Amino acid sequence: ALSNLNSTPAPYIEGPLVEAHLLLCQAGWRPSCSRARELGDAVQSRFEDRLNMGPQFDTIYLHWMLVYGSQTGDGHWRSLAEEMAGQAQAHARDARGLYLRAWDGTSITQHEARPDMIQTDAATVELFAWLAAFAR
Repeated sequence: ALSNLNSTPAPYIEGPLVEAHLLLCQAGWRPSCSRARELGDAVQSRFEDRLNMGPQFDTIYLHWMLVYGSQTGDGHWRSLAEEMAGQAQAHARDARGLYLRAWDGTSITQHEARPDMIQTDAATVELFAWLAAFAR
């Protein structure tokens, strides 16, 4: 969970946690309503400029924050996902047209993955699919 004492970035854990609190809120558990908002604001400020763990992790975060944004009307998450997808389109393709690099264009080996792993390409394509699924 989020902590100012732990500098390890883990947005792929926080995204589902934000959504879990929102679902509990919608089910009538009132303390989760404020907790969902609090966590949503916290992850926005904490991870805004730190989505660089690699597509296989960052897509998980963006997926759940797109869900959260669609349920709360917070368009920030769509904008962030579109920005990341734009970076992927501009920088992540290899010579074969597969998304096997990190979204910033660096080698995927700098992002806890081995070269030519299908999860790298699949995660990027998944981000595009989530953006289509949550069309404006």
